[in-house]
Amino acid sequence: MKIGHIASILLALALLAAACSSDTVPSASTQPEQSQDSSPAETPTTGGDESPPAENADDPEPTAAPPQSDPTQVPEPAPTATPVPVPTVTPVPTPDATPTLFDSGDGWVFTEGDLARLMAFIEDIHELEFRAPVDVVVLEDIGLERAARFEAFSEEAWFLLSAFGITDPEENRQSVNQVRRDRIRGVCCNFQPNTSVAVEIQATRLETELIIVHELTHALHTQYRELVENRPARSSEVFPAFLGGVEGVPQFVTFAYLAQAPIELQEEVIPELPIITEDMLSLISGGPARYLNFAYDTGPSFVEVVYEAQGAQGLSNVLINPPT
Repeated sequence: MKIGHIASILLALALLAAACSSDTVPSASTQPEQSQDSSPAETPTTGGDESPPAENADDPEPTAAPPQSDPTQVPEPAPTATPVPVPTVTPVPTPDATPTLFDSGDGWVFTEGDLARLMAFIEDIHELEFRAPVDVVVLEDIGLERAARFEAFSEEAWFLLSAFGITDPEENRQSVNQVRRDRIRGVCCNFQPNTSVAVEIQATRLETELIIVHELTHALHTQYRELVENRPARSSEVFPAFLGGVEGVPQFVTFAYLAQAPIELQEEVIPELPIITEDMLSLISGGPARYLNFAYDTGPSFVEVVYEAQGAQGLSNVLINPPT
């Protein structure tokens, strides 16, 4: 090939390349410049959304097309919820701080709190503390259940009293003893497992508590050996003066408890305090009545004098050194 032909071909290729370049990328000098005082056209507001369109908002994310369901597949039914039965909660009763020891049946009950209150009163008067718990047992007929063989008057004692003219020779000793058994309203004491006292429920709460106070005082004495070890043996030949202390001290404490009650309540129970009351004299003559009432009537009067002279210690002294 001739050199002239080759030069003509190269020149044609160079002109073609220059023409393609000028049509594709415009020169920076050929682009129009934006006027400095030009402002964007205002967009008329409508009654709808008044918020301006977001500037430079990104292109929205493409929404994935919902999966195509298989027309041949039958949808499973939604499970039906089975209601769960709510269990019925039975309220548990709150334990009583002072459980009931017995129910009188007359609208009042005696609780552990009442027992603690009576014991505290006795400790305060006597200035002695209980060394062990005391149980309270209720019996319907103490004379029958706890003292069926108790005899206030032995044959020897009855003979002696008859010889002194204190009893009527025509009186029956067994009948008098039965009257005494029927008037037993409380007894003390049992030591298994705890010291315990037994009482009969009386016509009123106050009268019942007086019996309990009396027997609890006996229970207190049994918890101090020195108060009971010098007690003389009973004898039909000597009037039992020591009972003026043995029964007089509990009765003195009982009278102190009675003095706290309203006057109208005291008046209800005072006639019932003696062992043998006025209306029983038709069943038992005056001599045996005075004999039986001695420890519960003269006894506390004697103890009161000692208490005034010696204070609470005198209550113990009367038991340590019994009157003769």
